[in-house]
Amino acid sequence: MLRNELSQKTLHDRLQAGKTIKKGCKLRALSPILKDGVIRVGGRVSQANLPRATNNLVILHPDNFTTLLVRHSHQMSLHFGVDHLLSSLKTKFCI
Repeated sequence: MLRNELSQKTLHDRLQAGKTIKKGCKLRALSPILKDGVIRVGGRVSQANLPRATNNLVILHPDNFTTLLVRHSHQMSLHFGVDHLLSSLKTKFCI
């Protein structure tokens, strides 16, 4: 993780307190929101007429859980290629 990036806990705390995200943070472009205790993509996409799971994707933090999720999805998709794996994950998560 880069030094100017916020940790997941810090980001969660800032969003919960209603504070803005610092300008140097790459996640700021995603306009993150806190919904049901989960950090999700916000912004104009939340106004789209799409299912909730699609218009507010979960933002995954690069950690062990994300690695396990990607490995599990790869195995469940019968080891299809990278493009297939990414497209299936991007329907639910912002990677």
